[in-house]
This record gives sequence, C-alpha cells and structure tokens, in this order.
Amino acid sequence: MPQTSTAVREFHRAWGPATPLHTLPGRLYIKDESRRFGLNAYKILGASWALAQLRLPPGTVVATATSGNHGRGVAHACRRLGLECVVYIAAGANPVRMRRIESEGARIVHVDGNYDASVAACMADAEAHGWTLVQDLAKGSYHQIPELIIEGYSTLFAEAEEQLPEPPETVVVHMGAGNFAAAGLRHWIGRARIVVAKPAPGAVLPDCLILDEPSEGLLDTGVDEWVSITDDDVRYAVEYLAHHGIAAGPSGAGGVAGMLKLGIRGPALAVITEGPVVD
Repeated sequence: MPQTSTAVREFHRAWGPATPLHTLPGRLYIKDESRRFGLNAYKILGASWALAQLRLPPGTVVATATSGNHGRGVAHACRRLGLECVVYIAAGANPVRMRRIESEGARIVHVDGNYDASVAACMADAEAHGWTLVQDLAKGSYHQIPELIIEGYSTLFAEAEEQLPEPPETVVVHMGAGNFAAAGLRHWIGRARIVVAKPAPGAVLPDCLILDEPSEGLLDTGVDEWVSITDDDVRYAVEYLAHHGIAAGPSGAGGVAGMLKLGIRGPALAVITEGPVVD
C-alpha cells in the first residue's frame, strides 16, 4: 500500500468505520461506498482530507460547485471543522441532493445552466469575495486542492486492499471529473490491470459522470483499457446489484457496468460510489 494511502487511511479512521466489501459470483469484489459515514457517497473522503490539510481558521468561507455528492461532502466536512460553506449547483439539479446539502448547514446558490456553468460561477465569486475554493477539477494552475482530494479518495482503495481475500487482477473505475479514477490508478498501478468506464455519448443516467471538461492530465498514462457505458449498461448493473441484495444509484454503478459489459473474470474489484438518491 502506498505511504500516502496509509496516512490518509489512518486520518479517516477517526471519521467513521470502513465501508463493506461484497463478494459476488465469479470472484467479483464490490466496494460499497453508499454507506460512507452515513452520507451515501464516497466524496466526503476527498473533502475531509483536503480541508484538514488546508488548516483553515474557524469561520473561513469555503465555496464549491457540485452536482450533488461533492457539495454535500464539502458541506459536511466544513460543518465538522467549523467552517462556512457556500455551494453552487445547477437550478435543475436533483432536489433530494439539494436538500441533503442544506441539511449540512451550507448556503446554496442556484445557477442557470449545467454543472460546468456552476463551476464557472463559483470560481468567479470565490475570487471576488476571497473565499477558499475547494473544487474537484484540476484546471490550469488549480491543482493543489484537487490533488489533496485524490489523496483523500485513496482511503477506499486502502480499505479494499485490507478487505480483499486475494489480490485483484483487474480494477474497474469509472470516469467523472477523473479524480476518482486517478485515485484508483495510483493505488493499483503496476499491481492490477486498470480499466476505466466512461459514459457513452448521449448517456444520461450516470448524471454525475458527465461534464464537458474533466480534470486535466490525470489519466493520460497507465490506463490499460477504456470501456464506454450506455444507459442500458447502467440499468443492467443496477438491476444486477439489486438481484444480489445491493442497492446502488445509476451514478454509482458505472464501474460495475463496465465490469459486466466486458465480462471481466475475477479476481476483480469495482466500486459503488453512490447509493440510490431517495429521501
């Protein structure tokens, strides 16, 4: 296990217990982040580690843009660390996700347009007001905090390595902004075949996986295979998991969808990054 992963893993032990690892037929191992610290998604791992490393004074205003889970993770970490939080989100975003963010004490700013418009508005306002921007997109000179977020995600792979009954030959991660996939790549590179599942053009079900411009340069080398996943692939993955008693939201089942589409044989690891989005 990389040294950074070990340090981050120890940090997160104080935040809550490890999430479970399910074993499915064919030696397919599924790490279930739908139960992470009671927040239904893995994003809190990156937000908590990044904010803790920044060591911001209490009352500092932190701003972020989100389609749901990242914003809730940042808001939750801010609440625990005594920081103020402003979250920018597209006006048409899932209302359940918005209510969850508000429940953490964050102020929501609704933005006309998509996720990318929310990011642009957040970055502009953060600069104008002197807020600390905690965004999970690496662009231009903005790399320090995204790198800390990637480090934070390493906890789930470190936990999986502790839980796995055998080393995986293949690890399947899905592509959103690129940070989650980068965390998996960095943890397993040289020790497993790395497959990245990416939404097919026109796919709408894996909504958290779709954005115009992902983080720059994170997956340029080291990926062994890419697989394009459609809405039908995601539906099948959610149904397959439900058949085995595992609940996953469409956005969280991208890695499993890629695993099933390629017919990957175990030992193999994939991650459910989000549970169903329900009240």
